[in-house]
This record gives sequence, C-alpha cells and structure tokens, in this order.
Amino acid sequence: MKNLVSREPWWELPPKPGQNESDCSWGYLELYDDGSFRFDITQTPSDEEIRHRRGCRSNPNREGLSAQNA
Repeated sequence: MKNLVSREPWWELPPKPGQNESDCSWGYLELYDDGSFRFDITQTPSDEEIRHRRGCRSNPNREGLSAQNA
C-alpha cells in the first residue's frame, strides 16, 4: 500500500496572464512514497493554506508580491 508523503495546495490549471490566483480552481497535489502523484479536487485548500504554500507559484510580478515586499 502506498503512503502519502506530502500534500500541497495546487491550482487545477495555472492562472492566465492577468488572472488573479483567487479566481483559479484549487485542490491538493499529493505525492506518494512510490513516486506517484495525484491531484485531489474533493477538498479545497483554505485561503491561508494557499497563501503559505511552498510550490505552485506563478510570476510574482503579476501577482503583486513584489509590491508587498517593497
């Protein structure tokens, strides 16, 4: 039986140029110990989970992140 190694908030499809990430459909990208991946859309990550995610980043300039860090 495979075991879940990590589970991260991930968009179903990347945002289009000019689209805000909050308008995207979200789910969880799951990585298993056998190296397989699964995208789970049965649960939606919270806004906080999305803000603090490690991966699935788009262009920071488009998202306004560079303005927050200035």
